[in-house]
Amino acid sequence: MKRFWIALCGVLGMALYVGTAHAAFWQVVRDTPIREDASTDAKRLDTARKGWIVNDMTGSGSSPQWIKVVEVQKHIGDGMAYAHLVYRTPDAYISAADVVQVEDENGTPLKTTGNTSDATAAQGVRVELMPAPKAEDIASNGAVDEAALKTALDVWVQNCNTVLSKYEGMESNKAAIEVLAGTDYATFTSKDIHAVEDSVIQLLDRWAKTQYVDSQASLSTDDQKIFDVLASYCLIPGIVEGSPFLMADLITLRKKVIFDPPVAAYTAYVNLLDTQPQIVFSDGGCRHSVKEMGTWATQWEQYLKTVPADSFYFIEGKKRYLEFATYILFSDLPNTPAFPDYNNGKMENEWLEELESVTLENPGTETAAIIAEFLKKVKANGNKLAPLDKKVLLTKLNVLLVPQTTASATKSIPMEEKLLGKHMFSLQWIEGPMGEAVVSRTATGGLRIAARQEHKGDFVTLNGDVRILDDKNFVVTGVLVTRVSHIAGGKPCPRSGEFTFRVTKNRKYWRLQQMDNSCDPVVDYVDVYFKGL
Repeated sequence: MKRFWIALCGVLGMALYVGTAHAAFWQVVRDTPIREDASTDAKRLDTARKGWIVNDMTGSGSSPQWIKVVEVQKHIGDGMAYAHLVYRTPDAYISAADVVQVEDENGTPLKTTGNTSDATAAQGVRVELMPAPKAEDIASNGAVDEAALKTALDVWVQNCNTVLSKYEGMESNKAAIEVLAGTDYATFTSKDIHAVEDSVIQLLDRWAKTQYVDSQASLSTDDQKIFDVLASYCLIPGIVEGSPFLMADLITLRKKVIFDPPVAAYTAYVNLLDTQPQIVFSDGGCRHSVKEMGTWATQWEQYLKTVPADSFYFIEGKKRYLEFATYILFSDLPNTPAFPDYNNGKMENEWLEELESVTLENPGTETAAIIAEFLKKVKANGNKLAPLDKKVLLTKLNVLLVPQTTASATKSIPMEEKLLGKHMFSLQWIEGPMGEAVVSRTATGGLRIAARQEHKGDFVTLNGDVRILDDKNFVVTGVLVTRVSHIAGGKPCPRSGEFTFRVTKNRKYWRLQQMDNSCDPVVDYVDVYFKGL
């Protein structure tokens, strides 16, 4: 079976069940059965479609596994309708794995109150392990190879539970950060999934036929039962280039780790993450419209304003923000480029119009402001983006959203603490994404820097020992190498010796003071940015 690498929006973030002790609105994140009772065996009343809003009113009858549907709204703005009148039944339920809590019937992402940077008196974490699959649960009258499926699920469950168990009793802040760091993500893209996938390959092929536009194909009751079983074990189907596959359901996995009490910054992070697609890019392009991607960028902007710029949550959230923002402005993906070759390198009108929609629908945001600046530059240049304009805009994107309080607070931070860790790193001639500089402590107690930026054959590297002069200057004794296609004949230009980096005025980077390129009469701006940008 053909395998595909796909880009997931966000790393593994197995997290919390937010509770249903009070009235709550929930948005459906994928099509899911509406059942007469809280059981996968219960009668299927309907299919709740992605985007529907449901309300469990008092929360009575809901659980970490099932949401009791008291009211339902199929299209935002239609108004909520009582489920018992719609379906002519006393009760209706949907899987809690297929919804995310939202603020209201309009699907507004859930808000948090107070300082979101810290947990309150962190007490620990508990987890819900997956039960071992039973033969009777996957009996399907030959819809799949039941023995092979059970064997593959046994291994999958065992490995998932091993990962989940490590969080049991862990301090909440530590667990939240480890979870978002995605250190265990490989477990959920491993051969274990492929083994399950291979055991249900014919079922996946039947499902794929139902996904085509105007398809008349449908799944049997036994087919649907197996998909329900797979979903209960955090496995859901996907399709790329017409070929189906299974993938880990990260939304469900998150809900198997329960924080007590909740970590506010983490809760807000995953609530937002769960309202956005798990797969953003595949088949050499983006699966979603420019307007959708821009809207998601503005949502991350709002989140980033609630957490300190030096926090783990800001750093991870900024990655999500840049994933969306850089795509809508500079995409060079072969199937969805921002400036396609087939249009003579010009941005198409439809793309421009969707960017304008983002600015109109999100007034007052920094994202809208930078899109407006981008549109002005592009339209003034015949719908093309000049390389220097791109460099300027990329730099602005990377330094957006740093709260003013953070800048003032850093004045009291020792220079050594400012330097230790990861930084963005750039040479102005390189048009691609920012590089990375890592300042670490040596075995003898000194500091050393290793930095690199690279894009399409152009690169800059800096390696050497770091000596702090004062709170605005540091010196690197080592080797700096630049290579730019249109400078010095495209050959690498190595320089060795002492290199002074200085911050001036209110800038958020240290700039190399020895700017003259020794191989060509040009000026190089080599910058090491403050942490947290």
